[in-house]
Amino acid sequence: MISDIEEFVTGERSEFAEETDRVLATVLFTDIVNSTTRAIDMGDRRWRELLDSHDRLAKQTVERHRGRLVKSTGDGILATFDGPGRGVRCALALGAAARQIGLPLRAGLHTGEIEVRGDHVGGIAVHVAARVMGQSGADQVLVSRVVTDLVAGTELKFAERGLFALKGIPGFLGFVRCVPTTERSRAPNRPDGEDLSSESGPSRQLVRRSGTSGVEERPE
Repeated sequence: MISDIEEFVTGERSEFAEETDRVLATVLFTDIVNSTTRAIDMGDRRWRELLDSHDRLAKQTVERHRGRLVKSTGDGILATFDGPGRGVRCALALGAAARQIGLPLRAGLHTGEIEVRGDHVGGIAVHVAARVMGQSGADQVLVSRVVTDLVAGTELKFAERGLFALKGIPGFLGFVRCVPTTERSRAPNRPDGEDLSSESGPSRQLVRRSGTSGVEERPE
């Protein structure tokens, strides 16, 4: 918009003006769990070598799943995909590969419209994906309910995590954990209360407020 006005007024368009485009995408954030503690324990040189290995794995895995690696966040990545299924599979594959080199990851995904400006991405969907990752635990891939609705009918399985109130985001957002293949042979009713089916959630949903320990139950 600004570059269009500039061109109308001056008759020229700045060579530095970047067009902002809005596209539908699945956004993936990952993070190395307890990275600061690990860096202190390992020392700078060994930690840097491990991070380099992580970055190579991330680049290879994202490319293999036809995604776009937007940037490294220092101890994680931001990537986008044009299909939610590819994004979820990438997160699972990267988590498994990182475990092999001793790095537990947590990941979060959300699908929505993002703003693409040059090499950068932004918008509410990016913020939501970051908040989803923030609620994920070690070796977990957490996704929004939007993602599970879009991959319905695939081989991917999920476990309900309940509804979360995210700071700055109106309303509640349903979170679901992607269940790796290795867990699917376990009994449906786990001690932690997760439902490992891909069917609709439990009759009572947990409403969690991001950044607090408060949890309330609400009936369907």
